[in-house]
Amino acid sequence: MKQSLEQNLKQISSSVVSPENRSVALNNFLVQGFPTRREENWRYTDLSFLKEAAFTLSENTIIDRLQTGFKVGKGNVHRLVFIDACFSESLSSVKALDEQCTVLPLKQALATNSEIIRKYLANAHQEDTRFLNLNNAFMSDGYVILVPKGMVIENPIHLLFISSDKDNVMSFSRNIILAEENSALTVFEEHLSMDGQTTFANHITQVVLGAGARLDRYKLQNQNERAIHIAQTLVDQKRDSQFKSYQVTLGAALSREDLNISQRDQGASCALYGLYLAEAKQHQDHHTRIDHLAAHGNSVEYYKGVLTGQAKGVFNGKVVVHPNAQKINSQQTNKNLLLSNAAEMNTKPELEIYADDVSCAHGATIGQVDSESLFYLRSRGLDSVSAMSLLVQAFADEIVETFEHKDISDYLREMTHAKMSTHFLS
Repeated sequence: MKQSLEQNLKQISSSVVSPENRSVALNNFLVQGFPTRREENWRYTDLSFLKEAAFTLSENTIIDRLQTGFKVGKGNVHRLVFIDACFSESLSSVKALDEQCTVLPLKQALATNSEIIRKYLANAHQEDTRFLNLNNAFMSDGYVILVPKGMVIENPIHLLFISSDKDNVMSFSRNIILAEENSALTVFEEHLSMDGQTTFANHITQVVLGAGARLDRYKLQNQNERAIHIAQTLVDQKRDSQFKSYQVTLGAALSREDLNISQRDQGASCALYGLYLAEAKQHQDHHTRIDHLAAHGNSVEYYKGVLTGQAKGVFNGKVVVHPNAQKINSQQTNKNLLLSNAAEMNTKPELEIYADDVSCAHGATIGQVDSESLFYLRSRGLDSVSAMSLLVQAFADEIVETFEHKDISDYLREMTHAKMSTHFLS
């Protein structure tokens, strides 16, 4: 893959990152290489096939219609659409916002807020820098949302990423959300595919929440059965800020989601909810890390998975309570339902506590549909398929019911029910 990456680097525009910085980032990645299963964080996810892959960057691809069915019942929706991580102005619809608020593709935002945006691009830090370096080398576009102090954006901002029908295409987006003191917003990030081609996507999102700021972030990954989806979200929380993450993973041949949260000041809170449905030979991997760096922080984490066929799932949730971070309350739960004997789930909740006045707990379960519950429903007149459907949908809906925005919740419930009825319960 080395030769393929080096060739692609010569073709990419320098409008977002200078050629010199791209070259340095690519060299750093090539020295590091792809993760291997010998590493604990990648123990259950094999990327060795990527070493021989030959992906190319997509040229500007134009499509004439939206692939999403998401609508907002009342009011306008602010929507940015990206095709193979390149902004599509014709499909986007950014309604009037306060002139002090920025909702723009990365390339356009750099033209007006270059200093502040480049500052955050340069200050993306994470423990594992390999995909960060790869993204630094090839990022083509992405979105930037800057919300000024005290502003509350009522309607959700919809970020739609569509993989085109071109085969063996790779795409790289870099996204920034900066919510200043006491501001609030809701974003819905959706990833879809036009066709069943092989694609590779690497998305990195940086979130900075000022004191008292609130962000509700929804994400749906529903790409085709040959897609590879690698994403990292880095969240930096200041005093009394609130971050809520609602994630639904339905698609891709292989997906990996890393969500890293740093609570740097007192009173910060986060709530992470996730649902993943995997069938056939899908592989879905969710890694989360929450660092409590200051006192009086709160975190809640609840992920559920349903797997059938020969699907494989991974969940690794790590909570680290640092020294002097007293009065922390952290709860973590992962529950999984296996509908076939060939499905496999690997779950690893972790706690590292270096303070003595905390309340932290974690737990995980893996099992099949409860036979007594199934028998009870059958005894009330339901056939076996209807009884199974009711129990599995109830298991999944427990997560979706935590989603606070009604229009987004209804849409995600529709998507999950459609996948279950077609691939899990037929």
